[in-house]
Amino acid sequence: MPAGYKFNPHGLGLVVADEYHTRIHLGQFFTSSYIDLAFTNGEVANVVLELASGTAHIGFRAVADVNTLFQVYSDPAYSGGTPTTPVNHDRLSDKVSAVTQIQLPTVTDPGDYIENWLAIGGSGGSRGGGGTDVEHEFIIGPGNYLFRATNLTSNAGLLHIHFNWYEPSL
Repeated sequence: MPAGYKFNPHGLGLVVADEYHTRIHLGQFFTSSYIDLAFTNGEVANVVLELASGTAHIGFRAVADVNTLFQVYSDPAYSGGTPTTPVNHDRLSDKVSAVTQIQLPTVTDPGDYIENWLAIGGSGGSRGGGGTDVEHEFIIGPGNYLFRATNLTSNAGLLHIHFNWYEPSL
């Protein structure tokens, strides 16, 4: 029977789990994020995902409450930053992600352009927040990927970039 399908042991019929739910049970689903509570005017926030081996089906959402330009690149040139360890959604699994998130590295060349979009924030009492209207998804191979957010306003705001992915080779 295909992964994600099994018969309910209580005789209640076929149980179907979606792809993400199945990947959680297989110990292949991970998450990481970056949050800036003082995303200042003109600030550029860089987050790099480094994939050491295999492939990853990655989805990400980004939101800010100020006008923000979001950009994605591959093969950036960078140094420094703070590495963070992704969290496996199966808290009983000993599987470790091949992805490392590097927060706020110094980027000297963004690399090859993949995608960009503009999130429109608000101002004053009408501030509504901006962000992605869908989860952006990519299948990535070994390499480095830059996720960049640029505050386009003279206001400070909030920024959240959230990543979910699974690694089928685990």
